[in-house]
Amino acid sequence: MSATVSKKKHKQAGPVARLLRSLHEQGMRRTLQSALSIAEDWVFDWRHATDTVSRVYQVELDFEHPNKASAHPYIPTRGRAFRKLLSSLTFPQDSVFVDYGSGKGKVLLLASKLGFRRVVGIEYSPELHEVAVANIRRYGATDASLIEPVCCDATEYVLRDDENAFYFFNPFELDVLQGVLRQIKDSLGRHRRKIWIIYFDPRFKEAFEKGLGAWQTQMFTYGGYEVVVLEN
Repeated sequence: MSATVSKKKHKQAGPVARLLRSLHEQGMRRTLQSALSIAEDWVFDWRHATDTVSRVYQVELDFEHPNKASAHPYIPTRGRAFRKLLSSLTFPQDSVFVDYGSGKGKVLLLASKLGFRRVVGIEYSPELHEVAVANIRRYGATDASLIEPVCCDATEYVLRDDENAFYFFNPFELDVLQGVLRQIKDSLGRHRRKIWIIYFDPRFKEAFEKGLGAWQTQMFTYGGYEVVVLEN
């Protein structure tokens, strides 16, 4: 999943309007980074016969769930931005990566190439989960064996003791995020360890300090993305 986006506004803003807005707000360098990222993501799907680029809005999902109103649309993380960020961080060799709101599984595929011992995706929508499973199967047996897609509500997923790198692309509203942060805090209470939280499009970054306390933070920008990385 990803940042809150209005479907109506998205349809009204054509590519030229989005380009002009990006040039005005982000400048030439970050606009070029965004353009290269978009092109690369289309090539990724073509090369691997996957379905990760197209957006999915909650109203298009044919199922009911108590937290559906709090879920944001599926918008894929740009591969170039994700790899740039992850290459700047140093994780222990046996680290396990968890993507909250994993959608069609794009980040799971990318993370499987980055040295994690296991990659876990938490997605509440059965429809998106099935797409992710199909994408993992198409991506390749070697990397697919590292990936564990889980279909469940993020607030109900009980973290395991080896899971230490948590990824959020602003997948849901504050109420659900607070429930997830309680799970992370409970996990740390059971098994104290070094963890990282990677938060793309950090709309609710103050919730992390309220839920987990003051952690070391750093900022990262690439193209149209802003990211907060928190370490305990």
